[in-house]
Amino acid sequence: MDAADVEAARLALDMAPTARVINDRMRQARVLTQLSRTMLKANNPDRAAEIADDIAHPQLRTRMFSELIRAAMSRNDHTRVATLARQAEAAAASIPDPGQQAESLADLALAAEDAAARRFVALAFSTGRWTASLRALARVQPDTLLLLANEQMSRTAPL
Repeated sequence: MDAADVEAARLALDMAPTARVINDRMRQARVLTQLSRTMLKANNPDRAAEIADDIAHPQLRTRMFSELIRAAMSRNDHTRVATLARQAEAAAASIPDPGQQAESLADLALAAEDAAARRFVALAFSTGRWTASLRALARVQPDTLLLLANEQMSRTAPL
């Protein structure tokens, strides 16, 4: 981490309380997302997760948790991955649109470890928008994807 990163982290810490009082919800969510990313880049994942949890926009919060999970995975911090996966699941559950929720859950599945990834895929399927999670399913349960493809092909094949 260079001097600019250190200064950015210091400024982010100073700005976090101010960002929480921004009236425009989307603007506030974007500022908090950037602050969380800055904390993550400054190797302060605890503070990054704390700020991410304050993001009011559910999709942006879920997306930030996905980034945090990827960072924890790259450090082999399995305890943090499990904690972040629980927080991410709660964030995704608050997304009102089923299609957007399925896409967010599929993104989380691509970021998470096997057990959490399978859970995220199952949750994405349960939204009724199962096609959103096919890429994630291919990663975590490729045999299941092949079964689905074979089933679909047998239904559409001419007799």
